[in-house]
This record gives sequence, C-alpha cells and structure tokens, in this order.
Amino acid sequence: MFDPVNEPLFRLDVAGLPDAFEVLAFTGNEAISEPFVFEVDLLINDPSLDLASLLYRAAFLHFDASGNGIHGQFHQIEQREHGHASRLCRVRMGPKLACLGQRFSQRIFSARSVPQILRQVLKEHGIVGKDWRVQLSADYPVRDFCTQYRESDLQFFQRLCAEEGLHYHFEHSRRGHCLIVSDAQAPSETAEELVFHDHGDPVLLSRFEVQMGVQKVPVTEGSTELATLRSGQLMPLSAEPFNQRNRLWRLIEVEHRGTQEPEFSYANTIRAIPCEAPLITPQRLAKPRMLSLQRAWVVDVEELRPEPSRPIAVQFDWLYQGEGAKSDHCWLALA
Repeated sequence: MFDPVNEPLFRLDVAGLPDAFEVLAFTGNEAISEPFVFEVDLLINDPSLDLASLLYRAAFLHFDASGNGIHGQFHQIEQREHGHASRLCRVRMGPKLACLGQRFSQRIFSARSVPQILRQVLKEHGIVGKDWRVQLSADYPVRDFCTQYRESDLQFFQRLCAEEGLHYHFEHSRRGHCLIVSDAQAPSETAEELVFHDHGDPVLLSRFEVQMGVQKVPVTEGSTELATLRSGQLMPLSAEPFNQRNRLWRLIEVEHRGTQEPEFSYANTIRAIPCEAPLITPQRLAKPRMLSLQRAWVVDVEELRPEPSRPIAVQFDWLYQGEGAKSDHCWLALA
C-alpha cells in the first residue's frame, strides 16, 4: 500500500482491489465521436493476482494528486516482464462503449427515432442510467424502418450518429465515466482558462498553431501541461499574441502522455475549433450492401400500414436474434 504522504502522482485504482497499482508511464487519446484508448505501463506486486480476472474491471487512472484522470475498463492486459516480487504489465483501457464492437447484429427497427434506437442498443450492453445521457435540442423524426446488417453494434451506433449529425464524448470521475450524446446546439462543460505562455510555465499553453481543416474550419493545435483538459470541453484562451485567438474554443481531441522517468511529468497535445463553428461530423460510414437476393416472409402484424404505397409487411430470414427475441418487420412496396 502506498504511503499517503508519498503517494505517487500516477497510479491506477482498480475496482475490487484494496491497493492501487504504480503507473510507470501512459499514453492516451480521446477525440469527439471516438471511444478513448489509453495504454498504461504498471507494476503489479501481487504474484498471486490472476491477470485474466482484471479484464473488463473498472479502473481510474490518476494524472495528478488532485484527482484528475480518466475512468475506463481493462480491455487488454499483457505481461511484459516478471521479477521476483513484481510484474511489469501493459494494460489497454477504454470505455464501455468500445465493447459494442464485439457483437455483430442483423435486425430491423420499425417506427423508431434514432435516439430511441441508440437507447436500445446501449441498454443491451448495460449502458443505462448514469452511464450515459443525451443533450439534444432538435427533434428527430421516427424512421419507418432502420436496418442493421453485417455491422457491429459500435459501427451501427456511429453510423446513426453521423447520419443525424450527432456527436459524443465522455465525462470522467473516480466513480465512473459517462457517455454524452449531443447535437451541434447542445451546451458543453467549460474547462479551466488557458493563458498563453512561451517560457515553460507548467500549467499554461506553450504552443498554439492554427490551420484550416478539411471543412474550412480553423483547427488549432497546442501543447499544455494542464491535466484537466478533456475532449468535448469549451476552453477559454487569453494572453495569446494574436488577439483574435483569445476566444472560446471547443476541444475536439486531446492526446495525453505521462511518465515518471526521469521524474514525474504530464503533458498533452490539444486540438480545438472555435466554439461557434459547426462541430466536425465524422465521415459517414457506408451502409453495408446486400449483394444478392434476400428471402423474406410475408407476415401478419397487428398495426396499421404506415402508407398505402407500402402495403406488405415482411420479415427477412436474417432477422433471427435468438430464442425469445422479438421478431421485427418492415413494410415494402409491390414491384
């Protein structure tokens, strides 16, 4: 157990374990509408600990002594060296959302809006309650039907978000991480103000460059040592030599890195766009195509036809979702 007085800046608290792991180094990336990924090198001093038992456990990675850090799950663990008293391991951490990439589904959602579909997909993976929330200011119409075909639940989730112009990011605390799904008009958390400085002040912005992005939106890049910055936040900037840059920016990507050799140090690279600029929507994922004839059955359903031009309700063979699952259908027009 660490001495509270000499507790290291970098450590990893793991659910169900009494003691934190010592962190030697870490790198991580978080960006708008992407599951974050962190790789952490750590020492495990318990020779009897089963590493496989750590998979999918919740953990909090401390960036500093003030409680700043990220919360995620163990998605991969690799033992690199084994000494007499400790093991050097590398773990990969990510959000619960990343687990949606492990399941492929084929189904049709009838008469539901995209927010309703997203809610169901997340619920199937245990992402409910305080694990996520929506911040939507627009209305999203009900779709007659929406098909998931030969794509993972994560690909399907991201495709629907891109089609509707939705984006997501994460909020972190020691108790958990929360998935935030928003549209362009939704409010965002405001980060601590950054003061430009080019002489190495440890908490200030030391580099700030502006380039035009692919959508003709100015994209800025800078380097800081401020451990509170997270993707999705609004970031005030002041004291920059070019006065027009002293404004409110939206962080779209943060690359984190930390090491304790030769001494403890944390830094990040940030990318941001003006807060009033439209959020850069990820490129739409192509819908999987059906390259052959598909067999379907005409079914009798207890609902009214959505419109006269599509009078036939059918259910495709590939809609089977397992015993006890609800069958779904779509309405088609006659040739």
